Amino acid sequence: MKWMHILQRISVVILMGGIALWLNTTTVQAADQSMNYQVKANLPSSQNNQSVTYFDLRLAPNQEETISITVQNNDNQAHIFNISPNTAVTNQNGVVDYSQSKKKADETAPANIASLITGDKKVTVPAHSSKDAIFKIKMPAKKFHGTLLGGFNIVREGQPTVKKQKNRVTLRNQFAYVIGLKVTESDAIVAPNLKLNHIKAGLVNYRTAITANLQNTKAVMIRGLKVDAVVTKLGSDQVLHRTVKSDLAMAPNSNFEYAINWDNEALKPGKYMLKLAATDKSGGKWYFTSRFKITEQKAHQANDQAVDLQKTTINWWYIIGGILLVLLVGYIIFLKRQAKKA
Repeated sequence: MKWMHILQRISVVILMGGIALWLNTTTVQAADQSMNYQVKANLPSSQNNQSVTYFDLRLAPNQEETISITVQNNDNQAHIFNISPNTAVTNQNGVVDYSQSKKKADETAPANIASLITGDKKVTVPAHSSKDAIFKIKMPAKKFHGTLLGGFNIVREGQPTVKKQKNRVTLRNQFAYVIGLKVTESDAIVAPNLKLNHIKAGLVNYRTAITANLQNTKAVMIRGLKVDAVVTKLGSDQVLHRTVKSDLAMAPNSNFEYAINWDNEALKPGKYMLKLAATDKSGGKWYFTSRFKITEQKAHQANDQAVDLQKTTINWWYIIGGILLVLLVGYIIFLKRQAKKA
C-alpha cells in the first residue's frame, strides 16, 4: 500500500560534552552490546577546553593541525570502521545533527568544516586491538569570527540493523558514534540571526503540512529556540492551523524546515498567510509574516500520498433535503402563478 514506505535513520551515541551535549566521559561504549567497540578523541595541544572529551580547537588562519581518534575493537574478529567528518546541520526536528554526510553546507558559513579535513575515512581494526585514525585540518586563509561546528561519525560495517514499526512506517536503526569538532579563532561574541526563507506545502513523515524554512545566518549555535507558527487564510484572522515547539536548537550557519501540522486534513488550494514568532535563550526575538499559495497540483499530489488523511464525507441527507426544499419552493411559486392566472 502507498503508506508502506521504508525509512532509514541512524541512532547515534554522542560523545560530545558541552557543545549541546551532555556526556562527560572520555570513552563511551555503544548502547548496543553487539557493537562491542569504543572510540576516543585524542586531544591535541590546540585543544581550547581540556575539560571536555570532544575536539574544541583554537586555530589560526592558514594553520594546519593533526588530530586522531582511537577505535578500540573488543570483538573476537576484525572489523572495518567508516569515519566520516561532517558539518553540523539542523534536522527537521530542530536538533543539531552531526551524522549527515551528504547535506550541502549552508551558503552563509565562513567555511565548510568537513571540506577542511583529510585523513583515514576507513580503518580496519583487528580483534581485541585498537587503531588510531589520523586526520589533518587545514584552516582557510581568511579570518572569521564565531564557530565552525561538526563531528566525526563512526559506524562499524556489517552491524545488524534494528527494525521498528511506528505509525505504519518501518524504521531501520543503525547505531553509530559521533565525536564532536568545534573550531574557533577567537573569543569574539557573535549574535545569532534568524531568517525566514521559503514556505512550501507538502508532506512531513507522509502527513500533510506546511514547512517554513528557517535559517541561522551566523556562525553561532542557537539554543533554547521556541517557534510559534500560525496559518490563516489570506485576509482572515481565523486560525486554521498552529504549531508551537520549544527547546529547539540550530547549528551555526544552518537551515531547516519547520513543519506546521495540518492535523491530518487535506491541503486545499488557495492563498494563505503565515505568522511566525521565534525567541531563543540568548534573548533573540524574531517575527515574520509571509503570504504563500497552495496550488491545485501541489494539493492533489500531497493529498494523494498522505497517510491517515481525514476524508470529507458527503452527507446525503443534507443533499436530499436541499433538493426537496428547492422542489417545494418551486412548487409553491408554480401554484401562486396558477392562482393569478385563474
